[in-house]
Amino acid sequence: MVSAGGRNGVIEIASAGLTAQFRPDLGGRMTRLARASGADIVVPLQEDEFDPLFWPKAGAYPLVPYHNRIAEGRLAVADGFVALRPHPQALPHSLHGPAHRRPWSVRGHSPSSLTLHLAYDPDADWPFAFEASQIFSVRDDTLSIHLAVSNRDRRPMPAGVGWHPYFRGVSTVEHDAAYRWPHRSNFLPEGWRARIGDPPSGGSVSTVYLQDWRCVRLAIAGTGTITMTASPELAHLVLHQAGTYTCIEAVTHVADGFNLAVRGVDGTGTRLLAPGETLAGVISLTVGGTDRQERTSRL
Repeated sequence: MVSAGGRNGVIEIASAGLTAQFRPDLGGRMTRLARASGADIVVPLQEDEFDPLFWPKAGAYPLVPYHNRIAEGRLAVADGFVALRPHPQALPHSLHGPAHRRPWSVRGHSPSSLTLHLAYDPDADWPFAFEASQIFSVRDDTLSIHLAVSNRDRRPMPAGVGWHPYFRGVSTVEHDAAYRWPHRSNFLPEGWRARIGDPPSGGSVSTVYLQDWRCVRLAIAGTGTITMTASPELAHLVLHQAGTYTCIEAVTHVADGFNLAVRGVDGTGTRLLAPGETLAGVISLTVGGTDRQERTSRL
């Protein structure tokens, strides 16, 4: 279990339009994002303590050094494969990287910004040493998230970054992605991509893997619209809709991309970082409109 002694572990940043709260000890999570009116944008994470293997579906957390599943917990590397510890909620696969299951440290904090840092030593969840950072800042109605991972190992390291928010009350989603990656019922990609508009082929209708997007717009009841954009490094996108939340995950690569790339699949978005090399990207969320306005101008 992970705990930080109650409300003393909460860190807050705010602007004229937004308030964001964080628990660095709970995997570097953002626990709340709300408008100045108090309307929640993400599902608030209210737990003081939780099992990092069975985390609440709330707040937002970093996806480092990969997202989603790595098939069979076998990570492709230059000289073959290395074994990763399977995740109990995704057996026999690993899931969402280990960074959000470790405490992060605070490197900087001002009224409108927060810098979090993680130094990771090799273990059964990931066999490479790395450092990661998250820099959050708010200005007016926009939250910016700068994500970075640096290889601190002596070997080249497969790596990616992403961010996993749980939005509340989403009524509609609009995106401009050019490609989708069909996937099987176990959420592993088929190994090919199709242009948006081609006939769908299998996979869960509640989860979609997309690529080459520039903008996502959400309509949220009582809050208005949320517009998400990202830097080119985060060219992949995961949309996951459940009963009480909607996840819109900006990521650098497709699920199981490291293994797909070794098989010769193009466009996976995976990177191999040399020792000392860094991969970074930026996500922006801008809140606009009101629920009343959205009723007259739906997505």
